[in-house]
Amino acid sequence: MKLTTSLTLLSTLLTSAIADTTQAPPFRLRITSNSTSNEIYYALPYRMGSMTFKLTLTTSKDSATIWRLNTTTTSKDLGYLTTTGPYIPFPYKNGTTLPFAVTVSPRVGSNVAVLTFAPKTAEEQAGLTVFGIDEKKMLTIDGGDDDTDGQVLPPKWLGALRRWYKCKAQGYPGGVSPSGDIDVLAWVMGEEKAEDPSCVKVDVGVEMV
Repeated sequence: MKLTTSLTLLSTLLTSAIADTTQAPPFRLRITSNSTSNEIYYALPYRMGSMTFKLTLTTSKDSATIWRLNTTTTSKDLGYLTTTGPYIPFPYKNGTTLPFAVTVSPRVGSNVAVLTFAPKTAEEQAGLTVFGIDEKKMLTIDGGDDDTDGQVLPPKWLGALRRWYKCKAQGYPGGVSPSGDIDVLAWVMGEEKAEDPSCVKVDVGVEMV
């Protein structure tokens, strides 16, 4: 089977698995700092591997990625955070568009988890992060049950959390910055401050298109 045929088949399978569901209206992710800075950022992909991307930040609204929330059957404000991304196999000029889904990826030895996204099949959806949009149009993640006190039954629900941070990450020299450092959207696990000193607390809002 030719590579182009394989990619077309993969795109069809992924589209039926992720994109063919109930979707919220399209929006941008608008990032604002809690510090004295008034700078506004938008989330867009930064390629880290063959099919893996991090969410990097830009001040250019025109460069911002358009997102959708694939809603669940229980709530129209909960679902998978998805977008589509072009994949052009070298040396071909004609690419195919694949649906991507975002997940929070914890790291061993740090409480800072980066947000990554890649194509996801139906079997991989079980491991995806479920995002929410609250009444203030802010992006949240369901905190689940509080397991810090095992004696409390039933356990307390932590609610919709907003532990978003803007952190520095290593990119490619000469890419989006001369040094290669990039700003990425991250999530801090737990209530402690980010262990990465480069991280700054931010809010992530949903800006409808």
